[in-house]
Amino acid sequence: MVRNRLVGFALAAGGALVCAGLAAPAHAAAPDPATQPMVPASTLVLSANPGEQPSPFAKHVVLTCEPAGGTHPDPGQACGQLAEANGDFTALKTRTDQACTFIYAPVTVTATGYWRGQKVSYQETFPNDCVLSATTGPVFRF
Repeated sequence: MVRNRLVGFALAAGGALVCAGLAAPAHAAAPDPATQPMVPASTLVLSANPGEQPSPFAKHVVLTCEPAGGTHPDPGQACGQLAEANGDFTALKTRTDQACTFIYAPVTVTATGYWRGQKVSYQETFPNDCVLSATTGPVFRF
């Protein structure tokens, strides 16, 4: 009988310690910046698809800048052009010497992500691939 009381007391005391441990706040050490992976200041997902609406089946690439990289075929040129426009897709330099046909074959492009820490969300439909290329240069050339 005394043994049962001792076992009961031990179980109750152990349960109280477990509960006290659960109630205690967890103190996590702050992450060491030296061991954290470097994330580029500018990371964008670019897409392009035929038609007047964006599509989940559109061709996508990732463009990272500072340093230039990602799955974009020419990240250096694309990042350079975006840097000149300060990340504003509507301010990309337009080529005025490129002649395009009047054939309507719409292409819709999107860009989402971050440019130098600022959130980016861009979508535009161009009348055809030629006008897209003349307007956005290497940015959507993939």
